[in-house]
Amino acid sequence: MSKRIRVTPQEMETASKKMQELSETYTGVYTQLMQAASTMGEAWEGADNLAFVDQINGFNDDLKSMADKLMTASRALETQRANYATRQESNMVQVRKLSN
Repeated sequence: MSKRIRVTPQEMETASKKMQELSETYTGVYTQLMQAASTMGEAWEGADNLAFVDQINGFNDDLKSMADKLMTASRALETQRANYATRQESNMVQVRKLSN
């Protein structure tokens, strides 16, 4: 027994835009995080500061990776939406050519 996924082009577009927004949010978060770490680094020196900055850099890499993945998913959804809309239009054109 197979399941069907039912989705409209509008829903795909909405999801694509939401993923793009999330990607931009993640980008903003890791940018602010790095700015804060950099500012702290100017006033705080020593081995503990280096450990802190290394830890923040690790989070930064993870957040950037997540932002990239969300953007990739957003683009994939937009491509699928465009393909579906094109196919749907083509089908309607072909149906109109049918004679009774």
